[in-house]
Amino acid sequence: MNIQNLIRVLAFAVAMMLLPAQAQVSTSWVQLKQHDAVQVRLLLPGKTDSTENTVHGLLQVKLTEPWKTYWRTPGEGGVPPDFSWQDASTNVSNIRWQFPVPQRFSVQGIETVGYQGDVSFPWLIDVADWQQETTIKGTLTLASCTDICVISDFPLELSFTPSELTADMDAMFVFEQAQSRLPHVNHPLVGVSRMIWSAQQQQLEVSVTHKKAWQQPRLFVDSLHPDLTDLAIEQLEQRVDGNTLTARFAISHWLELPDLVGEQMQVTVADQTLQAELSSQVSAGSLQAHDNPQSTNTDLPSLGVILGFALLGGFILNIMPCVLPVLGLKLRSIIVAPAHQGAIRKHFIASALGIVFSFVLLAVMVMVLKASGQAIGWGIQFQNPYFVGFMALVTAIFAISVSGLWRIQLPHGLQQWVASRGDNSTLGHFVQGMFATLLATPCTAPFLGTAVAFALAASNLTLMLVFMVLGVGMALPWLLVAAWPQLATKLPKPGAWLQWVNRVFAVLLMLTSLWLVSILVSQIMPNNAAATEVNTEQTQWQTLSGQAIAQALAANKVVFVDVTADWCVTCQANKYNVLTQQPVAGALQQEHVVAIRGDWTRPNQRITDFLKANGRYGVPFNQVYGPGAPEGIILPVILTDQAVIEALNQAASPQRGTHEAN
Repeated sequence: MNIQNLIRVLAFAVAMMLLPAQAQVSTSWVQLKQHDAVQVRLLLPGKTDSTENTVHGLLQVKLTEPWKTYWRTPGEGGVPPDFSWQDASTNVSNIRWQFPVPQRFSVQGIETVGYQGDVSFPWLIDVADWQQETTIKGTLTLASCTDICVISDFPLELSFTPSELTADMDAMFVFEQAQSRLPHVNHPLVGVSRMIWSAQQQQLEVSVTHKKAWQQPRLFVDSLHPDLTDLAIEQLEQRVDGNTLTARFAISHWLELPDLVGEQMQVTVADQTLQAELSSQVSAGSLQAHDNPQSTNTDLPSLGVILGFALLGGFILNIMPCVLPVLGLKLRSIIVAPAHQGAIRKHFIASALGIVFSFVLLAVMVMVLKASGQAIGWGIQFQNPYFVGFMALVTAIFAISVSGLWRIQLPHGLQQWVASRGDNSTLGHFVQGMFATLLATPCTAPFLGTAVAFALAASNLTLMLVFMVLGVGMALPWLLVAAWPQLATKLPKPGAWLQWVNRVFAVLLMLTSLWLVSILVSQIMPNNAAATEVNTEQTQWQTLSGQAIAQALAANKVVFVDVTADWCVTCQANKYNVLTQQPVAGALQQEHVVAIRGDWTRPNQRITDFLKANGRYGVPFNQVYGPGAPEGIILPVILTDQAVIEALNQAASPQRGTHEAN
């Protein structure tokens, strides 16, 4: 407490001593039986402003060590205090909170902002009629945490007549002490000199100048705008250069990518006796050049781990239904036209190089899209109907060629694309590898999503490296045969059975072509596709939107979010093997569960932003929200009944104390 505030408190103490003693207007201390570490009380010290119809109040919170509670912008995983008074209170038009300067806590790498020990929140209570009896009645929802967190509901009720309130000496002293801990609005010693938002990095940089000098400053940013109160704000770094304090924050939203340009942000800064609250409008710009603060974040997986995920995810793509027919055709070509080991090695190396080269091309395309500000994501090219139509035609040509039902005479250049016909051209095998990659992109394998999300958010050099390792991972089976071509000699000799193998592969390829045609139809005629979807599922799906999720959570519902696409093979496997089958289908139809689906079959910026906000750049993506999981539970790429049911149960079960007033 600085000298000015101390003098003010002492002056009020002297003034109060001259007033006659009055009974305090307050609730009793409320303590919950099942969570006695927290006590709360609402106190009216008697300070009023009849010209503004405002009564000053004080919400007092006692916390047993080491319990903590939260600020209005609590950080990752925190819950701000809230008082629901609108339904039961009378003659109250508004209650405005005032917050003392908080502290920053870090537990196991998770940063929260709040208070430890006793804390008091001054209230400004606006009343409608100054002469009328007034009742404040509602529920205070307060989160308190140590190594566990408990969300408690405290019932508060207090009646009074504003015109009859008089100052109480003891209560006023407590109130003025709480007031002295509030930040000084627009403090004359400090000011915001720079507030820059980088949309590409999703980071905010704030510079505050001091007319004297900084000692041990703490800086916090937040916004009171209703659309920005759910922002997750994490301080990445803070540095002092002369009289300028600069801090950088990573800012995200659980549903979409925020755009802060033009928004008014609040800056709360404390430094020894200085406590100030400033505001400034955010401008777009480039952040000051220095070492990337995220590089010191130990919570991020290392590049080595990501490359391991990329290698494993690329390898798993070979057993996905998108790629397996192409790998089978490769082995068939060896049986049909056996070659010496040198030729086998050359052909498989050519196919492996085609796979890696196509991943490099994908990385280059992503870089171009990032530079132009376009949406990026894994498999996003399947949102283009021309690309889908081309792939449907090529797979149909493969199917007809392999079946032998019709010998298609193609130009020499196009024959090289149909490498499975036994063409010994190195270029043909190279292009066959590229074709395998194109068919792989609508599939998402375990570990693949993590690697791709890391790459798309990283620098271009890291992006290229991760995509190249993805290509190497997918090429591993091809490289295995190239390294030991004698494996090809273990394959059976050609015979009548081969005709049946040809028919099996032809059917698989034709099914792939028909599947691509169905995607093309859904893109060209989305209304017909939507009607078909309604008839095939009993679950009532709502369209993905921030409003739909927020409304469901406000109604204390459990929300299951499914982001899918018709061209995503893994999505369709999840849908028909898990989401439309019991017990999951029944669980999604329960009254307390709201099922929300985002269809990414065609370009949709809202869904793209939702994926990016959750660190994802491809589908499938499934997440569960609820009273017990306000931050959301992200499900694995390949769903199981157990994973979905456990997440739904966890989201439906918050840990709350029971009401009991002492």
